[in-house]
Amino acid sequence: MLSWPKSNSRHNMPIVQIDNRRFKYTVAFANGNGQQFEVNQAAVKHLEIDDNTFVPFHHGMMVLDGSFDAMESSSDGDPLSQYQVRGDARDYLVVSITPEYSADNFLAGQSNTLHKLSFLFAIYKIDDHPGADGAKDKIIYFREALGQILKEKNANIFSADIAEAGAISNSSRSVKTGVLMKELLKQVLDIEEDAFGKWDEGGKSLFFNSVAGSTAEDDLNYIHKLHVSENGAGDYCILHYGRDGKFTLISLAEYFKLQFEDPGSYVTETLVMGGSNSETEGIGNDQVPFASGPMLPGFAAIEEFFIANTYGEDYTAIIKSNITSSRNSSLGVHKLNFADGNMQVVYDEFKQLYVDPFSDLHGTALDVATPLNKSVLENNTFKQVQSELPLNYSTAQGRNKTLLGMMFMSNVIKVKLRGTTYRQASKFYDLKKSSNYNESNFDRKYIGRWFSTSVKHVFTQTTYENHIEMVKPYYVGVVNNAEAQ
Repeated sequence: MLSWPKSNSRHNMPIVQIDNRRFKYTVAFANGNGQQFEVNQAAVKHLEIDDNTFVPFHHGMMVLDGSFDAMESSSDGDPLSQYQVRGDARDYLVVSITPEYSADNFLAGQSNTLHKLSFLFAIYKIDDHPGADGAKDKIIYFREALGQILKEKNANIFSADIAEAGAISNSSRSVKTGVLMKELLKQVLDIEEDAFGKWDEGGKSLFFNSVAGSTAEDDLNYIHKLHVSENGAGDYCILHYGRDGKFTLISLAEYFKLQFEDPGSYVTETLVMGGSNSETEGIGNDQVPFASGPMLPGFAAIEEFFIANTYGEDYTAIIKSNITSSRNSSLGVHKLNFADGNMQVVYDEFKQLYVDPFSDLHGTALDVATPLNKSVLENNTFKQVQSELPLNYSTAQGRNKTLLGMMFMSNVIKVKLRGTTYRQASKFYDLKKSSNYNESNFDRKYIGRWFSTSVKHVFTQTTYENHIEMVKPYYVGVVNNAEAQ
């Protein structure tokens, strides 16, 4: 497996002050030639690390202040005449940022893995950009180094080898899609079984050979597109490489169960709309409707929020019944699937999988957050999905795409708040107001539990913020779908 570049400073990291807080802070360049240098924190105008539900690996960008000549000067001022930028995605960016907690802080005893931003990134692009006083800032784009390897290397995966099948039928030489994905990652990244956490092996089997000329990422994405969960729901699964160094493949429906089965791991915290961080210090969980996540004193107040729930044409293009057409080459016939993509069926499944689990939390009736008009529910509008795959994969191409559209393109909110290093995507956040809850349409729609799809850690020379995008699939009460044609 890819190893970290050797560094003399990772055990003795400099302490910097950001947002009136102390952090152990290292940002360093290293290349495949064994050369490296650290960047002075004052030269980092902007550092953004993005954790996204739909991108398996962390990624981001950094802006270096050109007036510091940050690419030519290290943190101790020594010239870097020996360092060369290779430009072949084998220039690495080592990032390690850990908050310094006082002994009496309740976070002081928490897991170092949870609170430490520690990554080995591959730099895939560097741009010049006009900066202050005519200096050129450097914009550095990066992704986790393991993700870069998948983009470059070829896989050599054959399902028949994994199934240990001889020259028999293709069905006998098929294996579960989750098993294929795991074997591909093991082979290409040179990792073992202990590099995997929760892993969904899949509800379908696939006969698969790696295609000449395709990258490992191409193969992985293709199999992932066909993968449906093994838990009976047959829904979409999230592939992720976590900060604990483990790959996970967990279905969306399973995440919605885990929030109650293991809330300590999946319900991150309670956030507050309105008020200030100083005001949140006096609010206990007994005063917070719907909340089971902890409220962090000084960090819970949302500074800004943006409601983005009107995707309009994009939403309506996806949210409609679909008919899947598939050709069976061995029989020379076409098959059609009307049932799985029927919008009323999909709507009922969505409510069962992603809305009903919250009923006990609220103790009242819940409904799907975004209403559907009568034309959609009565199948007056539909789309056809042409598949080159066996018909039993139509759930992945038709029904699940509709489920995902209902989840991630309807009730969306983006919030900005004071940053903490332990916030992650694909976790649940309880959202409340600083004022009392009431039965208004706003509170019914926006107060409650949200699922995060993106968490950005954004550092400047003096500030640290989290930008979080979240979805909430339910509405407290009953939505009348029949009102609109």
